[in-house]
This record gives sequence, C-alpha cells and structure tokens, in this order.
Amino acid sequence: MASCLAFCAFLALLVALILGAAPLLVGIPALPHPPPPEVNLTSPAYDLQQIHAPSATGAPLRALAAVFRHSLLGPLLARLLLDNNEAWRLRELAQQVPESVVHAPLPIRRLDETSRRRHARLAREAPAARANGAAARRRWRRAPPAPAPPPARWSVREYHAAYGAATTPRQVVEALLAARRRIEAAVGVVFTEVHEEELRAAADASTARWAARAPLSLWDGVPVAVKECVDVRGHAPAHGSFRAPNGSVAASDDPTAAALRAAGALIVGTTAMTEWGVTPLGWSVHARGVANPHRTSHYPGGSSSGSAVAVATGLVPMAVGFDGGGSVRIPAALSGVHGLAATFGRIPFRFGGMSSMFHAGPLGATPADVALAYLLLAHAPTEETHTSSHAYGGGAPPPAHAHGWEACADLKGTRLGVFAPHFADASGEVAAAAEAAVGRLVARGATLVPIAIPNLRALSLAHGLAISTEFAASYDRQATNGWPVEPATAITLALGRVVSAAEVHAANRLRSWAMEWVGRLFEEQAIDAIVTPTTGRTAPPLSAAAREGGESNTAEVVGLMKHVFLANLLGLPAVSVPVGMGNESGLPVGLQLMGAWWEEAKLLRLSCAVEKDAHASPTPRPAHFFDELDQLLGAGGAS
Repeated sequence: MASCLAFCAFLALLVALILGAAPLLVGIPALPHPPPPEVNLTSPAYDLQQIHAPSATGAPLRALAAVFRHSLLGPLLARLLLDNNEAWRLRELAQQVPESVVHAPLPIRRLDETSRRRHARLAREAPAARANGAAARRRWRRAPPAPAPPPARWSVREYHAAYGAATTPRQVVEALLAARRRIEAAVGVVFTEVHEEELRAAADASTARWAARAPLSLWDGVPVAVKECVDVRGHAPAHGSFRAPNGSVAASDDPTAAALRAAGALIVGTTAMTEWGVTPLGWSVHARGVANPHRTSHYPGGSSSGSAVAVATGLVPMAVGFDGGGSVRIPAALSGVHGLAATFGRIPFRFGGMSSMFHAGPLGATPADVALAYLLLAHAPTEETHTSSHAYGGGAPPPAHAHGWEACADLKGTRLGVFAPHFADASGEVAAAAEAAVGRLVARGATLVPIAIPNLRALSLAHGLAISTEFAASYDRQATNGWPVEPATAITLALGRVVSAAEVHAANRLRSWAMEWVGRLFEEQAIDAIVTPTTGRTAPPLSAAAREGGESNTAEVVGLMKHVFLANLLGLPAVSVPVGMGNESGLPVGLQLMGAWWEEAKLLRLSCAVEKDAHASPTPRPAHFFDELDQLLGAGGAS
C-alpha cells in the first residue's frame, strides 16, 4: 500500500509539472545550467521580476507535498527549484562585498552617542507614560448620543472617554462576545482561544477601577488581542498549527502581553495566524480562518491575519502582530487597517527561532492606536529585561518615543525617498491609490527624493532563503516526525532544509552590505522615509479548495511581498497606512512608509498626515463589523 501511494504521488507530481501546476517558483530547468551572467553589486537598475506560476491546491498540492516530505526525490526537487530561482546570484554578489563591511548576523544598528542623546531628549519631552496615562476623571453620567456619525472604527481614546462617562468594560465585553460569534460565522475563526469567564472577571475588575475613578492607564478596560505565536498566560501557543489535545499552556505572559495586562487592557484572546507564519496569504486550514471581512471570498493577508481582522471588524481597536516578511503590514493593507513593524529589537518579546527577521508591532484602528500601543509595548527596557539587548551590543536600545507625531498638518522639510520603478511595480489600482496618497503628502509640504536600491532581486532571495532556513530549523521536529503539517507549509520547510551553508553565508554578507548602503542613503540624502505601496496587489481570491487544504501560490506571494521584505532583511521600521479602496477590485489598499533604524516617530507622524486626508479616499467599515459599539461608545463617550 505504501509503495502504491508513493507511486501515485510521483505520478501526480509528474502530471503537475507537465501541466504547469507546480507551485513554487517557475518549474525545474534542464541541466546543466549555463554559466551565470555577470552581476554588479552596486548596479542601480531595478531588477525585481514578476513570477508567472500557477497555484496548486487540492490533490496536486497534497501529492507534491508528499514527495517533498517523504520521498527521496524531495530534496533533489527542492534543490532544483532553488537553482531555478538563481541562488547563484547570491554567491556571485557576496564575493563583491568589500572586506570592510562588518558582518551583521542580526539586523540591528547601534546608534552613535550623539544620536542616542537626541532620542533620549525627545523621549523626555514626550514621555510614553504621559501619552498612555489616564485622562482626568469625570463624573459618570449617561450622555446623549454624539451628534456626528460614528467613526469608521472606534479608537482607544474613544473607549477611554466612554468609560469616563457611563459605559462600562463589562458592557463592552458582553457585546463583544456576542459580536464575535456573529462575525466568525461569516469570516471564519478570528480568535483561536478565548476564555470567556476570565475575560468577564477582568472586565469586572476594570469596571470597579473606573467606578473608583482609578483606571490604571488609557488602556484600562480596552479589549485587545495577541497573535498566537507568543505566550499568553493560560493559552496554548499553537503558532497557527495543529492544536494537540491536552497540549501545554503558557504559564506566564510574553512581554507584549504582560505590558498590556499591566496597563489594564483586556486580552480577549489569541488570534489566528497562518501555520508557523510561513505564508502571507492569511488562511489557516487548522484554525478554519480567517477570510477578508471586506469580501469573504478573498484572503485577509498574513501571517497576522486574525489580528488584522479583529481590528478591521471592530472587535478590538488594537492587536499585537509579528512580522518576519510583512506579516503585520500585509494583512493591515489587505484588511484596511494600520500596522507598524517596529525596528528589529525595539519591542521585546520571547519567541524561539527566526530571531534574525522577526519584528513585533501593533495593528490598530487609527494612527493614534498604533502610536499609543507602540509606546506601551516598547516600554523603557533595561539591559536585563530587553530580549534583544545582546544584539545591541550591551545596554538597551534607545528609548522609544513618538515626539511630535500629531503635529502632522504641515510636512514642510519632510523628505520622502521614492525608487520610482519599485513604487510603480504594482497593479494599476494599487499604484494609483498609493500615488494619490503621496500626492496629498506633497501637498502638505513633503519633498520627493529620487533614490535607487541596487539588487533588490538578490536581496529578496537573501530574505527568502534566510527565513526559510530559520523556519526549517525551528520546526524541524514537527515537520519530520509525523506532525499534521499543511501541504504548503511542508514544501516551504523542505526548501529551507536544502539551502546550503554557502548560500546562508552569502545572504548574510549581502544583508550586511545592504544595511550599510541603505544607512548611507538615509543619512546622505536626509530621507525621513522611503515610500512604496505596501503590497503589489489587493487581496487575492480565496478558493474553496484553499480553505480545505491550503494553497501554494508563488506568484501571489511574491506580488504581496515585493515591497515589504527589505524592512525585515535590514531590521528597519515600517508602517502600512490604509489609503482607500482599489478602483477595480473595491478592496483595501495600503501605503508603506519605511524609516531608518529607531525612527518610528517619523513614521507615526507621516501616518497621522495620511489619516488627515483619509476623507479623500476613505476605507469604509467591512460588511461584518461590531456595530453595537456605536451605541455603547457613541452614547457613553459623548460629553
């Protein structure tokens, strides 16, 4: 029987290859390879290429995954796929990196003393504690409904105002739990684990603090969510994969969850994510969710899909995400919310493996929610408590601040770098919406600065190979010992296992060189941010077959990641801001702003400026939304 199954899988593979249905990259080339053409490390030419490859779902995908996972042909096929995507390019370019380039195994940049003192001064002038402090207490009273129409999404500040009037956290939680059931019936699982009685108890405690006029902070009683790839006390950290019966649960909180809980926020639960975060599409076969709330026949973006949809549907105003290849920014863009991937090492968290790519960051309903959450999560760490202090070379990174972020009406003096062919490498509707948003920033006084970033094709490959090896190393035990892994995940891990040591070294050499190159670009041209669309297209369609068994679709993945990967490879902060709906698809579009290391405040200010003109290209509520908040917060928060 086993030999029969193996033979059938092999036949299915051959059919898939012959018919052009092989997922991943573009097929297997004939051997031998021709000599590689010459490449130039500093060539300014734009060289990212569109990949034309059909997707695979259903039986062909399962057969291919079986070959990768269980057949002797698997490693050979994986190696051929890598070679067909010009892995040689990394090795050739790495040989051109000057010896003077300092090897940077982790993408973290230490500030000189002058810059560090500047950040410390700005943090003193705009302390995070003041931004997240509770407002002056007001008498509790039932206020009339606010005369203005309700906002597209309710913000943390509006929860705070409503609690200061008459609405209680317990009322919000009860309405939220009912809305969750209704919304998940339409979009699939948003929260993979919610402990309702514990949540009610936390809401009661917050209600008591508000009754005593003693809330802990601006966040007291505000519902929030955390992506299920880090520990939340009492929850099973499933990482988007199979949830084993009687599996272990977290005994303590990750630093991100601990910061929220200490501020009085109500952690509703853990949110769905794609299995182990290996795809930016956003659907988890294991969790049975989640779809795009604007159109449930489309993906929401991933891997922080549940966090993005929790915010997009109004269930929470802020959710924590983690970003190894756009996993905060892509779902933010496709689901129509805000999302910040902070500088590598800025926000402390505990997560084994993938330490060279992962950024933590908030997804929020408004720029204010992102800014306030950023200040809370990046709380003044010490060398002892910060999980990335070792990468910084001793001592903690510079203090987080959002100095001047709301003074965004006038952008005179702000300089935005634009690599024109990279910016334009998107679908027509995405490029048009992003260009219009940039035009509004220019109208506010910003200046566009033409720039070029060499060898984006090789840098994209460096990111892909490096993170695939980290995935493979982190989840090798599950992938090779009978764990029920999704087929597309199995293929990704198989690719990671055949990357050579020479290619890993070459990728790190290119990363180190690119960090120096881009660092000089920011400094010498005095650029505040590099601007692009967040994704190359709006949300791709989600088929019934993909819902049942997953999808491997390289063309879609590359289209989604082509603008976001550089921030992960180089450790830079980047934010996605909604800029309306595509004029063809009617789905959300995001604008990405990528800054220099530790310069989140500049990105938050630009996000604020984009939001000021949101009326010009609004992102409406999705069809599936927590509408009950309009009465709870609109009436309770009016004064």
